[in-house]
Amino acid sequence: MDHEQPVRRSSVFYVARKKKGLPPTLAARLRQGLNALLLAAVLAVLAYTLLPRPAQDTVNLAGAWYGMIYQQPGALSSYYDLRVTFTQDGDQISGTARVNVTGDSTEYGVMSLTGYRDGDTLHYTETGLLESGLSPDWRWCFKNATLTLNGDTLSGRWSSPGCNPGTMTLVRENAGPE
Repeated sequence: MDHEQPVRRSSVFYVARKKKGLPPTLAARLRQGLNALLLAAVLAVLAYTLLPRPAQDTVNLAGAWYGMIYQQPGALSSYYDLRVTFTQDGDQISGTARVNVTGDSTEYGVMSLTGYRDGDTLHYTETGLLESGLSPDWRWCFKNATLTLNGDTLSGRWSSPGCNPGTMTLVRENAGPE
């Protein structure tokens, strides 16, 4: 006869079934639910990574930026004011950088620059001196900078042959709510 028989286990009655197996237990149901949840999470991550990203050309650095340069001690000064104007053609950048000793606008230099943008990273090199108000005892450092864009702020490191390296931070002029 193929009927169910009660079986006593730990003072709880279970029903044993022949050849059909036991019904899913709470642990088995939880395991099934967690597996389904894990599968959904994996599929969501996979779908997110396959979604098209906005074109990098949407990052426009053109315009005026201002900020500060820090240079390791040993130079004319450790802090300089910086105003950069970028023009942009696709990923190519050009423009000018005006540097002056913080608090002394008579010690200044204006340099030309070229570079390129790679996603949210800007690489630029100052290529020539256009104007200078620097004492003949000193020379300007032509910087090679790698800066990362975060909102309306560019920041990163710079170096120059024969000069102490440093950091710089630039903020887009007129940045703020439109």
